[in-house]
Amino acid sequence: MTAGKAAPRKSMGRPQVGGVGISSAQRVIDAVSGVSKRELAEYYLGVAEWLVPQLRGRPLSLVRAPEGLAGETFFQRHCGRLKMPHMRLLDRALDPEHARLMQADSITAVIEAVQMGSIEFHTWKSMARISGTSATSASAWRHSPTIPGRTIARPARTSRRRFGSCRAPSNCRQPPRHDRP
Repeated sequence: MTAGKAAPRKSMGRPQVGGVGISSAQRVIDAVSGVSKRELAEYYLGVAEWLVPQLRGRPLSLVRAPEGLAGETFFQRHCGRLKMPHMRLLDRALDPEHARLMQADSITAVIEAVQMGSIEFHTWKSMARISGTSATSASAWRHSPTIPGRTIARPARTSRRRFGSCRAPSNCRQPPRHDRP
């Protein structure tokens, strides 16, 4: 089940990334690197072949920063009222006292989440069908030919520092040598 049918989008005049209209596309998410909302969406589109397999089939927690990193950031595990028609809603039995958990099985769902202010994607270690409570990060920090390396290095270091502070293991994976740019 998905969060809703894909209705015609009110995206006239909005830049499209992966078929999703990005509002406030030039809004700077991180003042230090200067990365905009559109650039973050383009980054995730560029790493989709590595990111989506890590997300597919797993409950998902989003880190949202609707006003950028300088504003409030928070985790969100339930779709609630967010309009993300490609985000899959999971069985209510997985968390019966809350709104339904969500899962991103496609890059379109990921980009819809970025459109709604998401900056990071964290999966649970278990699959949705046998849900547990452990979490792991599935952010795919990788050099892209269209995004400068310094833009990717800062969030990758931040993720490593955050995971290191909670004594979580850091596991960096790279694509096979022949797939790297």
